[in-house]
Amino acid sequence: MDLVRNYLSGEKTFKLANNIDLSPLQYGQTQNTDGSWKPIGDSTNKFGGHFDGNGYSVSGIYINSSSFGSQGLFGFTDSGSIIENVGVTNDSISSSGENNIGGVSGYSGGSVTDCYNAGSVNCSNQYCWVGGVVGNSVGSVTDCYNTGTVTSTDLVGGIVGL
Repeated sequence: MDLVRNYLSGEKTFKLANNIDLSPLQYGQTQNTDGSWKPIGDSTNKFGGHFDGNGYSVSGIYINSSSFGSQGLFGFTDSGSIIENVGVTNDSISSSGENNIGGVSGYSGGSVTDCYNAGSVNCSNQYCWVGGVVGNSVGSVTDCYNTGTVTSTDLVGGIVGL
């Protein structure tokens, strides 16, 4: 999963063949400076490919950030990106510093379809956009659901925060 971040731009396609457990982080995976999962893509280097979870899930994502925005399995996706058929389970994604916090994607510029979150997503900053599946979407979010806990001091939604 970690190597997806090496192919952010272009029309690359990724398809899961099994469930993935990211807890605890395996040696060699990219991490934020606080030791937690570093989301795939950021506002400078956006994920622009096609990620098909193939009905599998990614579990155990742990993020406790005080200085990074756009947190989730994917941090920031571009307008042509497609994320589909994946669940994020047993996650704990939390931020006290920045906005755009979601289980599947913090900020989505593309399409998120048939995805779900079944974990905890929260932000305690004054300006937080938090959703169970996507924190902030300017693309499309369809046929997704959330069974996890979502909390925020600002814009919050079970599926999409903003």
